[in-house]
Order: sequence, then C-alpha cells, then structure tokens
Amino acid sequence: RGWGFGVAHLYNHPLIVQSIGSEAIDVLLRDLNIYLGSLKNFEVVRVNSCGSLRKDLRIGDVVAVYEAYPYKGWPPEQAGAIRKSFFASKELVERFVWLRKARCITSNFFTVEDEFLELCKRFDVVEMENATLYWEQERYGFKAISISIVSNELFSENPQEFVVNEKAKKNAERVFRSLL
Repeated sequence: RGWGFGVAHLYNHPLIVQSIGSEAIDVLLRDLNIYLGSLKNFEVVRVNSCGSLRKDLRIGDVVAVYEAYPYKGWPPEQAGAIRKSFFASKELVERFVWLRKARCITSNFFTVEDEFLELCKRFDVVEMENATLYWEQERYGFKAISISIVSNELFSENPQEFVVNEKAKKNAERVFRSLL
C-alpha cells in the first residue's frame, strides 16, 4: 500500500526515483551528494502515500507536508535519538500553495504505545520517510518537500482500502505537471 517517488532535477532534467524506507532515501541522497559533489542547487519533491490521523483528511486527499517529526526507525536514530521536527523548504511549500498543509509523524513502527498515540493527536498524517528527507536537506543544503496522498485512515471507524478517486487523480496530475 505504501509507495513513494522522489523527483530531482539533474542537469535540468527530472530524475524520478522510487524508494521504500528511510534507509533508501538516506543512501540515495548521500550517494548523489558524493557523485555530484554537492546538492545545494537541487530541489527534491517526494510524492508518496501516508495515513490520515484526522477525520477531515480522507482517502485520496493530497497534502504538502511542511513538518516531519521522527518517532522510531529512521537512520539518524542510529547515531542517537533525535527528537525535533524537521521542515520542508519554505520556497517549495509556497510553490504548492494550492495543497492543504500537513504535519507528519515519521516512523517505521506503528504501535499502540501511549507515547505514539499522544503524538498522533498533534499531527495530521503518518508515514515512513519524511523526517529523513528533511534531515538530509539540512545536511546537504538542497530544497525538499513531500507531497503525500492519503492511502488509509488510521483511526477510522470503517477502514477502507485505498481507491484512486477522481480528486486524487486530478491532484496527482497537477503535482506531476508542476514538476516536469
């Protein structure tokens, strides 16, 4: 059910990469930084799925994630727990002004622990990679944003499978057109 694509422009051409997990984003951006010498002039737009933590965010809705808070299971944790939010590029958030803005919990582990459930009350969506993307943005100096489509509703009374609806198609097409 989860999927994600990163789009970067290499030499004025879009580079679209499918990734699964924070480790894949960490390795990809580290390797690109080594190969290219610097990522300072690059923009990375990640298009991915997320789970809704709000009743007013429904399956098929698309959001621009401006804040990502790491919970568990992401690469910087291996160097010690980091408990602060990381943020998207303000310039890229403004570029997607037509999308609803969202705050995100990033975690590879979704539990019923009290700490996690309390965090869910403060955020809009949950997914697995955004904190890593925004952390890498701080490390390497590129601009980044994550555009997320809601694929499930975590606290819904009637959980549903993801179905691409017309609103989701229209928003996804608009996002991709703005990137290319």
